[in-house]
Amino acid sequence: MELKTEIVDVQELLGTLDRKCRLARKIAEDRGWVAEVVAAWLVLAGSPTNRRRVAAHARVLRAVLPAGGREMDRWLQAPGGRIAALTFLSFGRQANAISSFAPVRRVRRREAGRRRAA
Repeated sequence: MELKTEIVDVQELLGTLDRKCRLARKIAEDRGWVAEVVAAWLVLAGSPTNRRRVAAHARVLRAVLPAGGREMDRWLQAPGGRIAALTFLSFGRQANAISSFAPVRRVRRREAGRRRAA
């Protein structure tokens, strides 16, 4: 599972996801686990920016990650077979979607009348 607050580079994102899927069985084996199936699930913050970027790259993203939330819900109830899904994680208010994932950055404005100490 890959959690992303924002999509910056679609090619890099899909390359990283592909590498993780290819290496998953070996990583599990190294830890003494037997992976019956490898699934890919990309969960994105449901921000307007992410939705626009997914729409702009819909063909390539849906070719690699064809399933959505409903299919993933069904798969989680009875895992079996490969699945690759892309879903958005949304909150009650869209404005909160980013702030719940990303750190808050505070910037103070310099007071207009205040001079810099030398």
